Amino acid sequence: MGSANRIRVLLVDDDVRVRQTLSSILKPYSNIEVVGEASDGDEAVTSVGNLRPTVVVYEENGRNYGSSVDQGQISRCSRAGMLRPHAGI
Repeated sequence: MGSANRIRVLLVDDDVRVRQTLSSILKPYSNIEVVGEASDGDEAVTSVGNLRPTVVVYEENGRNYGSSVDQGQISRCSRAGMLRPHAGI
């Protein structure tokens, strides 16, 4: 599948193990490309601006996010959709 058709994903979580697990789950899908990872809100906003992902996956109540990860800020940087996994998943 051409790179123009891929879903570009940015993974945001303060736990590197969570990011690695999500990345390994997504790796087999040829239509999904993990374009980057971020560990906090500031890094996420910068990464969205630089990497232009299609989707941002993040834990809504991450400990190190502060107020910087919010849909408004991400939307201003990119047309990325945001997925907030349920805490029980």
